Amino acid sequence: MHLPFLFGDQFIPFRHPIRRLGKILFSAGIHFSSFVRHKKRKMKNTILSIIALMGICLSGNAQNLTFPDIPRQLPRDLVLDSTVVRSYEMITEYHDYDLKGNFQRKTRITADYTSGLENGTTVRWNNVFMAQTYEEYADFSMGTKQELMEGFSYAPAGNIESATFFDGIPGADIMHKNLVWDMVALEGFAYWYWDDLRMNIEYKAGNLNAAVDLAGEGTFTNKDIRIQWIGITVINGEICAIIKYYTMNNLLNVKTGDISVTGRSHYWGEVYVSLQDKEIEFATLFEDVITEVVMPGQTDFSGYTVRYITLTRKS
Repeated sequence: MHLPFLFGDQFIPFRHPIRRLGKILFSAGIHFSSFVRHKKRKMKNTILSIIALMGICLSGNAQNLTFPDIPRQLPRDLVLDSTVVRSYEMITEYHDYDLKGNFQRKTRITADYTSGLENGTTVRWNNVFMAQTYEEYADFSMGTKQELMEGFSYAPAGNIESATFFDGIPGADIMHKNLVWDMVALEGFAYWYWDDLRMNIEYKAGNLNAAVDLAGEGTFTNKDIRIQWIGITVINGEICAIIKYYTMNNLLNVKTGDISVTGRSHYWGEVYVSLQDKEIEFATLFEDVITEVVMPGQTDFSGYTVRYITLTRKS
């Protein structure tokens, strides 16, 4: 018995595979060679056309192309004027799934944040709206205004971890409180290690690796925060430093009433800081959280939440 060897759509007996295969390859080679020569001519003409077009474009702009003089470290003499009033819009989305990736629901919170008030001693939240849908690809509605957050003000250096910090907004849940905590984190990643950052050198923010109290409702433990200045860009007409941050396998332990939530969090993002006045022009945060929820009288539930945050400068 001679088992066949399949080549293309032809069967070659193993008795004389090399001879038959050689003939087929030779025949195919003739056709392929002709095909390649034809394609090469067309490709050559196309490449020449592209080169000519690039030459036309570059001839008019080459004089304006310069490589920027980028320092190896961020300017230490650049000081943020905390008395300047700055306003931002923060948009946060929570997308909830079970452990098999089946969509459960999604929530969006939009909010206005203003800093620099009262000569730099106060920050404030306004126009906080929350919308929710159980349709994965549905657009969000405007949502319901969160009146408890309207005009919520505090000192930027306030103790946001304290159980009494949110006494001024009774009824606030974890999503309301996250607005405050997330904003402090974004400002911190922008400024806390400014003098230590070097271009493309990762900085280990070891003193941030600790358990943070969640206003008496549990703890969030940062495990290994890394911060890095990765380049420059232009946002809102300002030349900005791009500061990247990330940390993985952080621990979450929350207890609200009879509900217990434990899990782990990965989060990362970027902050864009002006090299002219040190003000934040834009920022992002992404987070992936796996949790186990335990409630009395109900079956334990495990799932995960993906969070997306954008902070956009308004004025």
